[in-house]
Amino acid sequence: MKDRFPRNRLLRCLQALDEKQPPARRSLMPPRSRIPLLIGLALVSLLLILLFGARIILLRSYENLEENEAHANVERVVNALKAELESIHTLAKDYAGWDDSYRFVQDGNRAFIQKNLDDPNFEHLGMNLILYLDREGKWVYARNFDLQKKLEVPFPKSLRTLLTPGSPLLKKLTPHNTCEGILTLPEGSLLVSAVPILTSEFRGPAAGTLVMGRFLNTAAIERFSLITKLQLRIHAATEPDLPLPLTSFEKEKIQVVRGADNNYLSGLSLLHDLYGNPALVVRVETPRTTYQQGIRTIRYFVVWFAGIALLIVGVSMFFARKLLLVQNKGKESHSRYQAVVEGFDGLIYIVSATRTIEFLNKKLIERLGRDATGEICHEALHEFGGICEWCDNEKVIAGETVRCEVYNPKDGSWYYVISTPVFNPDGTVSKQSMLTDITEIKRAASEKAELESQLRQAQKMEAVGQLAGGVAHDFNNILCAIIGFASLIEMSMGKNDPARPHLEQILAASDRASQLVSSLLAFSRKQVLDPHPIDMNRIVRDVQKILGRLITEDIDLLIHLSEAEVNVVVDPGQVDQVLINLVANAKDAMPSGGSLVIETGKEELPAELLKAAGAVPEVPYAVLSVRDSGTGMDSAAKEKLFEPFYTTKEVGKGTGLGLSIVYGIVKQHNGFITVDSELGKGTTFKVFFPLVRAAAGTEHTCHPRTRDLHGGETILVVEDNPAVRALNKAILETFGYRVIEALDGSDALTKFRAYQDEIQLVVMDVVMPKLNGRQAYEEISAIRPAVKVIFMSGYAADIIMEKGVVMDDVSFVTKPVKPLDFLEKVRTVLDQ
Repeated sequence: MKDRFPRNRLLRCLQALDEKQPPARRSLMPPRSRIPLLIGLALVSLLLILLFGARIILLRSYENLEENEAHANVERVVNALKAELESIHTLAKDYAGWDDSYRFVQDGNRAFIQKNLDDPNFEHLGMNLILYLDREGKWVYARNFDLQKKLEVPFPKSLRTLLTPGSPLLKKLTPHNTCEGILTLPEGSLLVSAVPILTSEFRGPAAGTLVMGRFLNTAAIERFSLITKLQLRIHAATEPDLPLPLTSFEKEKIQVVRGADNNYLSGLSLLHDLYGNPALVVRVETPRTTYQQGIRTIRYFVVWFAGIALLIVGVSMFFARKLLLVQNKGKESHSRYQAVVEGFDGLIYIVSATRTIEFLNKKLIERLGRDATGEICHEALHEFGGICEWCDNEKVIAGETVRCEVYNPKDGSWYYVISTPVFNPDGTVSKQSMLTDITEIKRAASEKAELESQLRQAQKMEAVGQLAGGVAHDFNNILCAIIGFASLIEMSMGKNDPARPHLEQILAASDRASQLVSSLLAFSRKQVLDPHPIDMNRIVRDVQKILGRLITEDIDLLIHLSEAEVNVVVDPGQVDQVLINLVANAKDAMPSGGSLVIETGKEELPAELLKAAGAVPEVPYAVLSVRDSGTGMDSAAKEKLFEPFYTTKEVGKGTGLGLSIVYGIVKQHNGFITVDSELGKGTTFKVFFPLVRAAAGTEHTCHPRTRDLHGGETILVVEDNPAVRALNKAILETFGYRVIEALDGSDALTKFRAYQDEIQLVVMDVVMPKLNGRQAYEEISAIRPAVKVIFMSGYAADIIMEKGVVMDDVSFVTKPVKPLDFLEKVRTVLDQ
């Protein structure tokens, strides 16, 4: 690229000079010092050239001006002398043209002398000498007057010898032929004019000649100096110490001579007398003000130029240092930029305003497999036929910095892109883009969002579970009293009693309420379970009739059971609840009928479930699948599917707890549940339980109640709820048992101490004031270690565990309990 900046060319010149110098000199004089030195030498050379030129041109011009001025001054003085002669001639001509003068020359009238030639007239005329001559050249009147002393002085004798008939003053004078000039006399130089004396009409013949003259004495010279405002000196040509020899005036009438002190110029001019002989040398002293002003101007110019030169040198040094500093910083910046570009763990490219690639870093070249410089960016980088949707070229070229995330379909990666403008030296603007691969970050963020969603879901379930667990205790106590007392009434009522149907409705409603509480606890995963090994196929077969009654006739129910046993450790009643809820949900999704398929089998846990579950043993799982051909659901509905109280059904047709209860039961059995659904393509639920190997005879079987439940033992009933305590007492006493009541754990300890030898069984609530069931039992066991106990509670399993009751170690009855089931448990414990 052509360098358009002179400073860059200057730097290259200096670098070239530096390269030509020997290494030792380069080390002694760094480039930063040479630049001001070179500039200073250049300025000094220029100053010398200017001084030399000023000497040759300016001073010579000033000298010419001075010489011209001196010439002009001399000419002024000469012209002044000529004017003086002209004034004398005018006065002489004026006097000679009087009739009185004409008659005076003829008759010598003394009155004329007294009237016109007295002292005041001489002073008025400024004349030193007046002479009247007749036609024959005889003197009629002659007088010499000293104007300074104002008195008459002797007439110059030398003039008498000159005023002869052959004198130019008297020779051939006519009205039109006069004579004026300079006469050199021993008494001094005389300006003289001679005119013929005529009548007032200037007619002849001439009566004689009138001669008037003024001496060029000191006073006259001073007067000329005042008139011309010049320093004037007049030398007689006969003086021995003339400034110049008379021969110097042969070529030039005016000569200029410099003074001895060079402060003035002497302008000299040679004047001749009436006889043509050298008479006077006029000397005019002209001060050399022009020359001296020129000298001062040159000095001022030199000082000014030197100051400017020093300023330029200083500024040059400053900017040279700045320039070198900028250059060094530019090199450092370029090195750092190159290091950043090469060390940047990403991709960098620069494109022009026309989207032409100008630069690619090595990593991008390696990624592309070629150097795509000069190609169009969207074609080379993304293989797009047109401009990218996210293209920000116009914004960046306009000076804006743009940050964005971009997905590149070419390699399936996400990039974080920072695009900044690059201002080129030629005035154009390019775009630099730095790309960082954030594919893993995006994937991690997606996984984090999914985990956070799962955490929020778990927190929601936990919150509702805590609510359900708290409600269950109080509700179970109420149901326990209702079911118990209603059952006692039923036992004492005849089969044909007209009130019996009403009582059966009460018991049925109570059973449904009890199941609702169980469902709430199952939803919160706090239900007290009775898990045991069982074949999943058997669970499906046992509940098949109930499922058939749940669906409508336009729905085909197909059940495909695994040929091999699918043994799991579950609470069959809870799994029944799972199947019932899933089938009910499928029925609602097929209002116009369809097909419903239930399958059992064995599968490996899907990879996404393994990843989400974390540290889960990779064992085979039993799978229970429920597939319908209903309306299906979208992704938004699937995300909220297991949230409590979420439903897509109309108001009054669903509580939003069915699938939440399913989720809770599955999780309480350490299982997993998945859903696969699309709008219009149906839904498939899969429930996974860990497979087990069931030993022979381990399946739980139900035996009909055949033994007598009556007894006569003494039982301590410990219950803080009065209604439940009264119920338990009534049931036991009805079947022959003796009952001792205790209000709480502390009261139980007191009663046991009092009747320890009589009490054979303790029926104790778990959660009570003062002392809970476990604490009271430990105190009682300390008194009599072999005492038998049955714990009862309507609380959730986690609260029972918190109170220290491990249900696998002791006999436990969950509230509400039917009287016969309660009596069965009592009889079993007493008979152990």
